[in-house]
Amino acid sequence: MKTIKNKVPNFVLNTLLLSALGLLQPYTLLPAFGQSYPEQGIDHIDAAKSYMVTEQWNYANYEWRAALMEDPSNTEAHVGLVEALLRSGNAKDAAYHLSEVRRTLDKLSIELAYGKTLETLGKPVEAERIYLRILERVPLDSDAYGRLISLMGYLPSSKQKSLKAFLERKAEQTATQGRLALKHKQYTEAVENFAISTRYNPNIQDLNDYGVALLLLGHYDEAHQQFSLLKQAESQQWEIYANAALVALGKGRSTEATAQVERAITLCQDASKKPLLYNLLGFVYENQSRWPKARNAYERAIELAPGFKKAKLNLAYVYQKDMAYAEAIAAYRDMLRTEPRNAILWNRLGFVYELANKERQALDAYRKATTASPRDEEGYFNQALLYRKMGKIKAADLAYKKVMSLEFSVLEAGKAKQGAALSNVSSSDKVNTPDRDPKMKLLDYVDVFFSHAS
Repeated sequence: MKTIKNKVPNFVLNTLLLSALGLLQPYTLLPAFGQSYPEQGIDHIDAAKSYMVTEQWNYANYEWRAALMEDPSNTEAHVGLVEALLRSGNAKDAAYHLSEVRRTLDKLSIELAYGKTLETLGKPVEAERIYLRILERVPLDSDAYGRLISLMGYLPSSKQKSLKAFLERKAEQTATQGRLALKHKQYTEAVENFAISTRYNPNIQDLNDYGVALLLLGHYDEAHQQFSLLKQAESQQWEIYANAALVALGKGRSTEATAQVERAITLCQDASKKPLLYNLLGFVYENQSRWPKARNAYERAIELAPGFKKAKLNLAYVYQKDMAYAEAIAAYRDMLRTEPRNAILWNRLGFVYELANKERQALDAYRKATTASPRDEEGYFNQALLYRKMGKIKAADLAYKKVMSLEFSVLEAGKAKQGAALSNVSSSDKVNTPDRDPKMKLLDYVDVFFSHAS
């Protein structure tokens, strides 16, 4: 026995033993003659996944089973084993395994795998029943819905009619819910609904809105795939190119983003949307640090829509980055004429004054920020840094204490503390940073383009 154990990996001995005891079905257990065994001493799940990628189904079978020996309730391992069995032509073994597992594990992924196995065994009616049961439990399970669509051509004609009616009704309901979720800015819910509605007779409008919701959630790869398909299907709809530009920017493809926005501007015939597109173009140039081009684009947006606040904020920031401090100061002061109690604008104005070495004006702006908003931590923080820079240590300490008292009140209210440890920051850390305000969101700078009102 010692000789055998030295030559044969432990997990193979365990598998053979369990099989002999009747605790495992006699699947194909051993590799073909002349093949080596899988590596030992590594995570079984990771090993199984690597063998699945290289389509070494028998080796994957071993590793999935080894994982199940360690944890019989591991759903991922059960599903992985079934897939490996199906791909290696052992559909009956897969069905048997799942029928046993379903008695003890109540997992949707197990049910879905069982449905796929029934399809492979040529039992579409039974598979349909499984998928419908899943959707009763989880109405927004897009995988089960997608499997039902794939069953259409394999069901008896009488079943096809009722299934078609169900699929159409479900698609219509989820499309309505997706649009409603967009109106309330509930993007996760919108994605869950559109994931279903766009799988059955999708329309361009819902596909576009699905892509935008993915974009706003930061799912750039999925959104990119969505808009790539849309551009192939509808090459003249400017909204698709504008949204695709933001996706490209999210993926770090700034050159592609520029081309997409320029294409959108060329296609757009709606004069009211042109300022939004030029603002977007400026934002793309800004992310490339092409300040003069960004400046021109933002100025064009304001020329077309003189009251366009986002473009004004963006232009002021670009003036600052381009060290055109006089223009930046004038831009912020112009906005403050209509919003004198806007603490964000006062802080930004103060920051530009600092960059222009106008410390007194900067301090005055920071004080006006805290006057406009007495709980504005940023305003007190800016004052503390500036006082320290000016050598006014007592005044700096008082401002710091105010910041810390505000931070403490936030913690007392049960909210998470944000920002750096203030006591560790010096005035030398304050530079003309290329970073935008971390508290701002994408939609504070640019617009996205839904097909339905949001």
